[in-house]
Amino acid sequence: MLDLQWSTIETRVAVAVFIIGLAVLVYLLRLNWKQYGLFSLIIALIGVSLCSLFVAVGFYEFPYLPNPNKLGIPVAVMAIVFPSIIALSVRYSPTDWAYKIPYYWVIVHLFVFIELILQEKTNLIKYKFAWDLWDTYSAWWVYLLMLEWIGGKIIAPKFRKPVEAQAFRYGNWAWIVLHAVLIFTIFLGGLYSGMLIAK
Repeated sequence: MLDLQWSTIETRVAVAVFIIGLAVLVYLLRLNWKQYGLFSLIIALIGVSLCSLFVAVGFYEFPYLPNPNKLGIPVAVMAIVFPSIIALSVRYSPTDWAYKIPYYWVIVHLFVFIELILQEKTNLIKYKFAWDLWDTYSAWWVYLLMLEWIGGKIIAPKFRKPVEAQAFRYGNWAWIVLHAVLIFTIFLGGLYSGMLIAK
């Protein structure tokens, strides 16, 4: 049964993220419902399985769930939001691995920074004794690169729109975004983490 407490930041964040994820998923399914649908289903199954395992082992927990369930995980996020964001990332992923790495570097840094804020400022996720920011960072890299490879096998090139290599060259938009995100997340995230440790 849904437990939507509209006065809490947790409910507002969960609902907003779900609506955005659903809109992105609809957009991708309209491009090619078979390929993006299959890929999204695979992402959801892997995400739900891994997240359930990590919660069962005690790496982290989700104290507030808009839709409480026996798995103890945000099923809607794992089934709709993550697949939509990751499938969208794969759609725009550069062709060459030399550019895929900085591309995913930006995505991983954004995910980890957002997760750090959610972990500290909300009850949406809480790390437990055996899990920390470094584990999150490493897990996102493995997860995204594995799904990039799977997505490359499922999504035909004509249904992808890779960022051109030229965009990553000095002074172009992808180069600027890459450096801005890395500088922002490394320094601000590092400062924030240091302040938490110092408490």
